[in-house]
Amino acid sequence: MYNTKEMHMVEIKNGLVVPKYRYKVTSRHMDPLIIKGENDSMRYTLLNNIFYHPEVFHDLNIYTYHYMRRGCIVIHLAQPYILSSMRFLLWGGNDQFYKYTIEDSVNNQDWKWIANESEELKQSWQVLKFTPRPILYIRITGVYNSAGNDFRIVYFEAPAQVIVDDRVKNNETDDIMTEASTSNPVV
Repeated sequence: MYNTKEMHMVEIKNGLVVPKYRYKVTSRHMDPLIIKGENDSMRYTLLNNIFYHPEVFHDLNIYTYHYMRRGCIVIHLAQPYILSSMRFLLWGGNDQFYKYTIEDSVNNQDWKWIANESEELKQSWQVLKFTPRPILYIRITGVYNSAGNDFRIVYFEAPAQVIVDDRVKNNETDDIMTEASTSNPVV
């Protein structure tokens, strides 16, 4: 699915859409669904294409979450896309730490690692870069929260709308993860 008026924002490879900058497949108008996760009234905000400052999210207690050891957050995209990056904001700013894993699937049964951050403490913005691949489902599983028994995400986008720099870290699956500043937009 793509609009011919937006062809400058995508490439087509092997019949699949490869989004370019400013073509967020997780924005509300692209019809993604959060099929697992809590806080139904806030699901719209997680995938909203209107960016708010993290302080606003924190003050309003706007987030999607799941309980540790009892769930996950699963995003179902409207169709398979070839993606190579994503970005999300963990709730709690610099006062809270998390550990998590992220996987992708094209059939909601067979999952591949995007990132395994179950050993390192993470906070605030997370930017992931990985080998381009078809993705229809994204599963985010929190495994630790320094301040409670749930895993909270405030905002999620794919592809990432920031520059992903060259500082890389290889995890067990040879995928690449890197962090980037939110002040540097992708050009």
